[in-house]
Amino acid sequence: MSNKKISTLLALPLIASPIALPTCIPTYNNTKSISSAVSSEMISQRASARRMRHQLTPTQVLQRNNEAAKASSSPFFVGELGEGWRFPSDHLPIGMSINGLNFTNWNILNTAYLGYILSNTQGLKDSLIMETNRIGQDPRLTQREEIILDQVLTLLQHPTSPRSLLSLQETGEAFWEVLKERLPPNFKTTTTFPNDLAHGDVFIYNSDLFEYMSLQSETYTCNPTNTMMSLTLKERSSGQQYRFIQSHVPGGPVHSDPARAEFADFVMKQFDSSMVLVVMGDMNRPPDDFLNNFARSAEKYSMEQPYKNAAIPYPTHINTHQEASWIDNLFFFTPSEMPVEISKENSFFPSVQETINLLQK
Repeated sequence: MSNKKISTLLALPLIASPIALPTCIPTYNNTKSISSAVSSEMISQRASARRMRHQLTPTQVLQRNNEAAKASSSPFFVGELGEGWRFPSDHLPIGMSINGLNFTNWNILNTAYLGYILSNTQGLKDSLIMETNRIGQDPRLTQREEIILDQVLTLLQHPTSPRSLLSLQETGEAFWEVLKERLPPNFKTTTTFPNDLAHGDVFIYNSDLFEYMSLQSETYTCNPTNTMMSLTLKERSSGQQYRFIQSHVPGGPVHSDPARAEFADFVMKQFDSSMVLVVMGDMNRPPDDFLNNFARSAEKYSMEQPYKNAAIPYPTHINTHQEASWIDNLFFFTPSEMPVEISKENSFFPSVQETINLLQK
């Protein structure tokens, strides 16, 4: 979401009322008749040989998936969705897995910024977002925040895709305090700066799986309210180190260009070829823009641009032109060949799939 959020939103009144990726093995249509003298065993052997020649590595599969997604990831007009939008944020969560570990990023929409929704530039004024802006069962939260809280806990304890790490943007103070109370004891939290929620960017990780190593954070010079953070963890079972980089990158005509350059510089300086790296966040621009910035920054440091895009197969945000757009991004690097998958829509919670279905109509 743009940084031009209305500061007076804090005074908004509350209404008082109680993927595995598709297997990219080509199929072959045999257009020639086969002599009856050729045995079925020989046919099977030849088909097997063809499959072996064309079997792709996980990285090659992801690259093909990215190419297909790139052709269909331009913003498209959806108009005023209003009551049809039954989702508590204007961003959808995105995720991926590397080596069987699941990671998710989600801008959960700070209640302080709901005036942006109320202005209806996104066509969401009559959506679930404003409908549930009422005092919740816990008076510290709104009903909307209680829905998000339950969904965050669902992600962390998902029956088939439990998240090893979750990064959030636009986390409000009250929500953050209640979330920490509700988290299972094995989940640890990290804010951008010690005891400082700053712009609302946080990490939550499973300490049964990961050991904390270090945290580095910076503010943007072009817009100091926004931050960049780099969390390094070590997988307990393997000793493999993972570095997670996240940011709510400033957007808009004034800040977007310099902010992308700053973020790309931060990302390149955090690179370590011995680690698994995941770059994630609400970036306010599509992935190709960042890949261009990454390439320029890598050239400055005399390095090859190491990060791959994990293309999200569905739009992640409704922008102020009432378009479905791709601005929440994932990039990654692995030091060796590892299984990589984009999270399927049905690996989150039901309203994600329902919302994606709405955007496909």
